[in-house]
Amino acid sequence: MFRCEEVVVHHVRATRRGGVVHEIMDGHRPAVWLSDPYSAQQGHAARQQTCLGHLARDIDHAAIISGSLAMTRL
Repeated sequence: MFRCEEVVVHHVRATRRGGVVHEIMDGHRPAVWLSDPYSAQQGHAARQQTCLGHLARDIDHAAIISGSLAMTRL
C-alpha cells in the first residue's frame, strides 16, 4: 500500500523486493517513508520511520527470549 494525503494505492505482488517500490514510485522520493524493518523497504526516502506496531512486536519478542520484562517498559 502506498498513500499520501490525496490518494491510496493498493498494489498486490507476490514479492516485497525493492524493485516493486521503484516501479510504483517511478523516481519519486518522498520526504518520509513508513514501513516495516524489512531491508527492501529501507532507503526510499530522505527519512525512515519504522512501523511502531512492528517495533512493539520485536520488543515483546526480545523480552520473551531474554526473560526480562524491562524491555516491555519501553
